[in-house]
Parts: sequence; C-alpha cells; structure tokens
Amino acid sequence: MRLKSNIKVSGFTLVEMLISMTLGLIITAGLVKVYQSNNQLLTYNYALSNIQQDGRYIISALRQSLLPVGRYNEFSANLDRNIDVDMEATYIRAHSIVLEADYDVDPTLGSKEGQMKRLTHCS
Repeated sequence: MRLKSNIKVSGFTLVEMLISMTLGLIITAGLVKVYQSNNQLLTYNYALSNIQQDGRYIISALRQSLLPVGRYNEFSANLDRNIDVDMEATYIRAHSIVLEADYDVDPTLGSKEGQMKRLTHCS
C-alpha cells in the first residue's frame, strides 16, 4: 500500500548533474588548450625577438669593424668607381681581413698567427 503525498521534490537529477559536469569539463579543457597555445606563441615570439636583436647587434658590430677599413665607407664623396672588381676580389682572397672577433678565441695570437688561423679555417 502506497501513501500519496503532496510534497514536491525539487533539485537536479543525476543525469542533469552528469551533463553539466561534462559540459564544464569540455569548456575547461578548451580554455586550457587556448592557454597552452598562447604560452607557446609567447615563447616563440620571445625567441624570435632575441634572434632579431642578436642579428641587429651582429650587423652593427660588423659595420663598426669594417668601416675603418676604408673601402666600405658609403658616406665618402670620393669613392673610386674605376676599381677592377675581379682584381679586388683576388686581392681580398689573398690578403684576408682580420677582424676583432678572430682574437676572441685565443687572445695571445698576434696579427700574423690570426691571419694564418683565419686562412686555415676558411679553406
């Protein structure tokens, strides 16, 4: 025998709770994925900016090292345009330009040893 009561039960059923938890997990997983991809993009952009900064420094250092040589002064109004390019290239290959960075590895080297070491590395 069953007794009928007028009491109405309110709340969520087990199925409704499982569906809401599943949707919450899907949304949370999506947010975590977006965070991870943004973090990877930030790391990539940071590395790219470091590479660009290093490149700018290298170009600046090379320019400062090569400008005193005299052949690379683009601001000079008295540039000799009648130079034979092939003869110039042959001379440069035979007499390599020693830069400051050649002595970073072994500072005890003199200019002749630095040139010889540079020529052996270039060959």
